[in-house]
This record gives sequence, C-alpha cells and structure tokens, in this order.
Amino acid sequence: MCTKALKANRKALCNTVSNVKKVKYFRPGDGVEGIPAEQLEMQGGELVGLKLVGVYLAPDTEAGRKWQRDNLSADFTARFSVLERVDQLRDDDKNHDVRQLRYSMMRCRSSTPYYWMRTMYPCVVRPVLEEVVEPALKKSFVLLAEAGHSPQELIDQAWAEAQQDGRFGGCGLGGTAST
Repeated sequence: MCTKALKANRKALCNTVSNVKKVKYFRPGDGVEGIPAEQLEMQGGELVGLKLVGVYLAPDTEAGRKWQRDNLSADFTARFSVLERVDQLRDDDKNHDVRQLRYSMMRCRSSTPYYWMRTMYPCVVRPVLEEVVEPALKKSFVLLAEAGHSPQELIDQAWAEAQQDGRFGGCGLGGTAST
C-alpha cells in the first residue's frame, strides 16, 4: 500500500516528518473501505470533503456543495469579524486617522474573496458572498459613512455606487457576489 511506503520513506524522500494527525483519507462516494480503522477514528469517521490549500473540496453532490458552503461561510464569518472590531474604533486625541484605517481595512477585506472565486464553483461561493461578505462590508460602509439614520433607498444607492470600480467613481468595495 502506498501509505506504508510513504510512512517508511518520508524522512528520506522529503527530509521531513509528517504530522500524522493532519493526514486525511478521502474517498468521494466510495465509503470507508480500505481506510485503516485508527485513521478513521483520528479523523472522526468518513469525510464529506476536505480543505486543501484553503479551498474546500467535496464530491459533486448536493451534500458536498452544502458542506463546502457551510465551511466557507464559517471561514468568511471569522475572516470578516475583524471589521466589527475595527468599526468600533474612533478618532481621538492621539489617533487622528482612524477613519482612514477603517476604510483601508474595509478595502483590504473587500478583496479577500477573490481567491475562492477563482478556485471554487460559483454555486458554492456566490451564496456565501451574498449571505456573509456583502452584508459585512455594507454594514462597515454604512458605519464609516455615518449613514445609519438615512433612508434605506439612499443607503442602497450609496452602497451600489461604492461597489463600482474607482475608475467609475466608486470605492471598489464589495460587489463580488455579482461578479
């Protein structure tokens, strides 16, 4: 079996030692036949999918797509939670450019999804962008613009304009769900 050869030769081949807890066995649609029992126990049973280089991979089934969306949603929720903390910052006597910091952080987070947009199916990424990313960016934008008391239609119009590329008068924020 190739895993035995890998275990025996990994030090010689790669000059490294593997973290066995990170080893995962994944057989899309084939069950758990041939997977060592101790490995199944270590990984918590049959895997629906796995994460590889930040990308969630799963079989092309509704259950697989749901697993990908759920994990990507949790990942983006964690990544965008920093905006909630940054949104609480305000200028004071010692820090006069907090608004600029908040805007820069919002723009930085706005470009976060592009890697996943290039590496995962749109049917997986788009719902996560619409449910997690766009609302987080819009909330930060409204707080930064101090537009919370404005009519909703004006907020929506300002957000639509902010999503436009800078070459077209926008801020280049969000807008990834429609890409």
